[in-house]
Amino acid sequence: MLLNSREIASLFWTGTLIVFALVKSEDGRIWKALGNVMSAFFVRPILVSVLLAELWIVLVVFLLAEIGFWSVSDLKTTIQWALTFAFVTMFDIVRITEDNTYFRKTIRDSAGATAVIMFIAESYTFPLPVELLLVPLMTILVCMHALAQTDRRYDPANKLLTPLLGMAACGYIGYGLYQIATNSDQFFNLGTAHSFLLPIVLTMGYLPFVYLLNVHATYDRVSTRVHFVFRDQALERYAIWRAFLSFRFDLDGLRRWKRNLHIRNATSKGDIRSVIREVKRLQHREQNPPEIDPAIGWSPYEATSFMASESLKTDDYHFRYDDLWGADAKPLNIGDQQFMADNVAYHISGTEQVASELKLILNVNNIEQAESSDTYFYGLCQILLAEAGMYLDPDSVDVFRDAESFDLAAEQYQIRLKRDEFTGKIEGYTRTFTVRVPTTNKNCHKTDGESTL
Repeated sequence: MLLNSREIASLFWTGTLIVFALVKSEDGRIWKALGNVMSAFFVRPILVSVLLAELWIVLVVFLLAEIGFWSVSDLKTTIQWALTFAFVTMFDIVRITEDNTYFRKTIRDSAGATAVIMFIAESYTFPLPVELLLVPLMTILVCMHALAQTDRRYDPANKLLTPLLGMAACGYIGYGLYQIATNSDQFFNLGTAHSFLLPIVLTMGYLPFVYLLNVHATYDRVSTRVHFVFRDQALERYAIWRAFLSFRFDLDGLRRWKRNLHIRNATSKGDIRSVIREVKRLQHREQNPPEIDPAIGWSPYEATSFMASESLKTDDYHFRYDDLWGADAKPLNIGDQQFMADNVAYHISGTEQVASELKLILNVNNIEQAESSDTYFYGLCQILLAEAGMYLDPDSVDVFRDAESFDLAAEQYQIRLKRDEFTGKIEGYTRTFTVRVPTTNKNCHKTDGESTL
């Protein structure tokens, strides 16, 4: 239950900073800002959520104590876990509602290699005088690094700080490994195993609450959208009730339904039921995708995953307008820069049954990084061609890498690369790589899905 030197140093500097800020606030702005923060926190939805989270944690701790896995000596670890994970997660629920992979990634990361490395680095601390120096120093370096990533003008600082933080992390880990090597009997025991496993077990016990909170938040957001779609309160209540009966805990289907209500311009009970049936039908088709003749295009449900290995998996293939359907991947930043980073996006489009166009788009916002971004982009283009059932012959590879833009015809496919310069004060450009099957091919029949350029 005793605090270690790093925790004491952290509390000391936090308290010192707060007292200094409050004392130096001659015009009372900090007190006023603190009051505004407290007022924003003490509202009913937040207080109810925090209270429910606390009750859930108490229930988890009680059950662990009943089976002998928790004792009063674990109180400090439990409080640290609650402050650094449980409540932080709760206030990040908006992002979690849009991330279908959150729970899988959290379970993986909580017991993965990163968790082991962090445990080793935090298991041993330096003497208090050293920690009193390191805690503010590391805090300043981390803040400076975060700031340096917000603007490319700070790239020189970013290039200096990144290796410094890497060396510091290696120092913490190396010190922990040295202590383990010299005091192995104190580390390799049941107490250490318990200290490592307790946050993992608490996380596993807390995730059902996060899921239920996620369900509530998703239905709340859907209710808000439905309110703007339907002006009739009776129709609004009917829509929410039908959605709950149809989707229950299928949050992905619920989010699709919310989006499609607007796209389909639903105005009646019949429209509400029709959109629900459409979502259910498309979900079933995703699980059992029909085969598509390569001469007319690609299976939309396969095309959505063509670039998944490069973190460019799209959302679901859905109706857009008229006869156009499509899906989009969120833009993927290239490199470590957070502000105005170069990025690449992947899009597919076609009809309901067939995807007939695949597109990769590169946005180069930093001219000094253009060469590396272009190289990365060309690699993605070749991956897309391979996934689409094509490969480049040697002559075409040279054209592909050297040309700023080109148009190629390869049997049933059309391949295009073009470059568009940015307009305005921002210096940069966009590259668009498109692979498409012309509409004239839709009545063609071809058995071999691979073509040579």
